[in-house]
Amino acid sequence: MSKKYNIRLICPLTDSYNYYHGNYGDFCKTRGLSKEAFWTDLNVRSDFKDYISQWLHHINPYTGKAIKDSPELCMIELGNELGNIRPYNGSKTIPTKEWISDISAYIKSIDNNHLVLSGTDEKLGECGEFEISTLDCYSNHFYCKDNMRLKSQSDCAKQVNKPYIISEFNPHFDKNWFINIESNTNIKGTIFWNMHPHELGYSRGLPVEHNDGYTLHYPENRVKLLIISNHFRRMQGLPEITEL
Repeated sequence: MSKKYNIRLICPLTDSYNYYHGNYGDFCKTRGLSKEAFWTDLNVRSDFKDYISQWLHHINPYTGKAIKDSPELCMIELGNELGNIRPYNGSKTIPTKEWISDISAYIKSIDNNHLVLSGTDEKLGECGEFEISTLDCYSNHFYCKDNMRLKSQSDCAKQVNKPYIISEFNPHFDKNWFINIESNTNIKGTIFWNMHPHELGYSRGLPVEHNDGYTLHYPENRVKLLIISNHFRRMQGLPEITEL
């Protein structure tokens, strides 16, 4: 589908939360260890590397290419929101610099076709990420307007000559949010969270709800989607549109 619609994918290797698909703590469970062992236990790390290797070497039956050779893949993210401390979900620690260096270098040893994206989100900069040569891009998520954090982190990325993106943002932000982003040349891209489909297509079916307060649907949220679409177009130097 990404090839058909000319879309490039950012794929996280794991997640901090136990929502639909498990999280990095599952690698620890199989060893009888607590979740925080993920960063330090070498047996758990070996299991994670084996998983990475199997995924990168997996042959897509529709294209005949291994994922590591897929042009539809843009970035490999080390994990979704790995730096977020959420004790209620068992996330009490953040990645170590050594873990980030080792895992990103391991990915590069197999796959030099794709960018490796840092996944520490809220703690970006506290794990020595800007000193790690095998990271290609940095990102953060914004559900409240923290312009100081945004500027500081994008400036750090600029200093090491690497791109910075906002890989999730609140779609209900007002126009000032977009003006601030577009005036910052260190920010190279943005992605909003989130857009959900309809059960039987948008012309015949109920919207699929995510129930997190950030879900948009087309055409129900056409006005907000037009604002975001024109933000994306301005980021690309394209003229604005008047309707979707």
